[in-house]
Amino acid sequence: MALQKLVLGKDIYCMVPETKEDNISPTFSIPNDLQKALDYYLSNGYVVVNGCISLEDCDLISDSWDNEIKKYRGYLVRQSNGIPQKNIFNSKGWIMNSLQNIQTLSKKKLPKLRNLYDQKIVDNFLLSKMINVFLSTSRSRIVQSMYFEGNTNTQPHQDSYYLDDEEIGRMSACWIALEDIDWNAGRFYVCPGSHRSDGFEINKKEYLFQESNYIEKIRTILNHYEIRAPFLKKGDILVWNSLTIHGSLPDLNPKNSRSSITTHFTTAGSKFRTYRNKLNNLRVEKRKYFDIYRPYDYDNFITRFKIFVAVRFPRVKLLLKKIYVSYFYKK
Repeated sequence: MALQKLVLGKDIYCMVPETKEDNISPTFSIPNDLQKALDYYLSNGYVVVNGCISLEDCDLISDSWDNEIKKYRGYLVRQSNGIPQKNIFNSKGWIMNSLQNIQTLSKKKLPKLRNLYDQKIVDNFLLSKMINVFLSTSRSRIVQSMYFEGNTNTQPHQDSYYLDDEEIGRMSACWIALEDIDWNAGRFYVCPGSHRSDGFEINKKEYLFQESNYIEKIRTILNHYEIRAPFLKKGDILVWNSLTIHGSLPDLNPKNSRSSITTHFTTAGSKFRTYRNKLNNLRVEKRKYFDIYRPYDYDNFITRFKIFVAVRFPRVKLLLKKIYVSYFYKK
């Protein structure tokens, strides 16, 4: 079959193209199609582009993951819960607990992936040009990044629930395919048009403190939108708005990994919004094309101590986070 139908819930399904010919989402080339890409992004809340990163660079990044991160035996902060963990492998040898904040990796112990991220993404002129146009700004800032290999089956959500620009809805994120993403490898999906409103009040206490309530609420409105899982080849980039509902599809008997990097961008100089109410002044490193926020430093004693505490007392970390969120919600 060239077009697969995956059921995500009652009366909720996604048609998943196996080939580019069956793909609904067009792919625009940067920089030649930049204006067309912008128009599509503003209208749909997402867009697929290529031309910003070469196939060779994708291979270099993937190789550094295989040869450096997979062999690392220490604790690293993970995307799913922010708790430091050692690598968790599945039967195919893929790391299933995705890495958070590549830009913070130790310069001493894990320099290759960090340096490649800085060289190929942070110092990427075409990527910065595109993001600046999408955000309608002269300079952008990288606030978060992640690396995925195995499918974590990400639940539907809006990034704005967790983080956003000072101006809600002005953050963009991109998902860079480091390999061809098979239809059955847990492909990324988006809901076109869902960026036009929050859909409901995210900052209500019942949603802010209870992520499961928030996810369930998002699932109840999924059937109001079309769900698309764009066809992605190595080097393709899917860009979406912070209010666009998105997630990753379940994988059924997966044959392939889905190596990819996610990066989130806000306008430079603005405050960084977390938990909807907390506005943060970030200390950034000014690179050639982007400002970059490095929230911690694995080579720093304080960071190593925090990791030790989080590993030994994970419930304490979660309790402190709840108190932290509660404080800024009341403000």
